[in-house]
Amino acid sequence: MAALATDPPSWLQPDVSVTHPDQAIDRYYLGAPLIAFEIVSEFDRPNDLDAKVEEYFANGSAEVWMIYPKRRHAWVYESSGTALKETRSIHSALLPGVDIPLDQIL
Repeated sequence: MAALATDPPSWLQPDVSVTHPDQAIDRYYLGAPLIAFEIVSEFDRPNDLDAKVEEYFANGSAEVWMIYPKRRHAWVYESSGTALKETRSIHSALLPGVDIPLDQIL
């Protein structure tokens, strides 16, 4: 869980995350993770997902992965504004040498 603001307190809890090196921690990590992975369900609303991506970037994330299990793909959002659709594997320049086939996790 990442504490994003202190007054009033607010948090985001990605399904999976990779923290920044030396990311500050109090009771929870402070700020957004380096990479946030969100598993999207049929109950998630597009506007809420967009707001969540914006909130991650506003608080320090470099990438946000929205993984759609039923559709068997993922969207990778980068803080630069780039969005890429991935249909085969999870890989990122932020995680050199890591390649996770979507078929193995979905």
